[in-house]
Amino acid sequence: MRKYLLWIVLGFCFHANALDSLGLREHSLTAQLTLSEGFSMAKSNAGFHPYYLHGSADFYLKSRFSVGGDLYAQVGHRGVYASTSIFVAQQYNLFFGGAYHWHRGMNDLSLGIQPGLGLSKSSLPSEKDYVFSPLFSTVLNYNLWMSPYFRLFMQGRLVTGTHMSSKVISLTETRVSAGLAFALPTFRKRGLY
Repeated sequence: MRKYLLWIVLGFCFHANALDSLGLREHSLTAQLTLSEGFSMAKSNAGFHPYYLHGSADFYLKSRFSVGGDLYAQVGHRGVYASTSIFVAQQYNLFFGGAYHWHRGMNDLSLGIQPGLGLSKSSLPSEKDYVFSPLFSTVLNYNLWMSPYFRLFMQGRLVTGTHMSSKVISLTETRVSAGLAFALPTFRKRGLY
């Protein structure tokens, strides 16, 4: 059994080295859809943990630089609140930016910045309308490329912003995502695209 496991691991290692040598990460389009959890960093919202449906797409311009966008839709939250707590009951976020990648073999670590726009509504019963808010985020992403067509990923994101309506609420939080992402190598570098 150990022998088979060793052959599988070695196969993945040689395959990932082939990704680098052939330049298959360059001009690849990747997409992912997963659930993400947020952790509020504002003292007034301590214990607030929203859940998001998180979708994103990235395009590798070069093997070390990618551009992409992320979309978050809040699908729920958990936490214990005092009767006077005011929090963001519903929010949608759209981010777009770039990332720089450090990769070796199957491993790909990236750091990026993404400005964005948020659409949110507070928990106040008197507020019926959504409010637009400018957002800014920094992203740390780790990818484990298993083949040219899919990768496992883990992402941490720090989002900063403010919901401004009749009550000002901090939107600053950290978010964590993980899952399986799919990639479509376009092979533009070789003239096959």
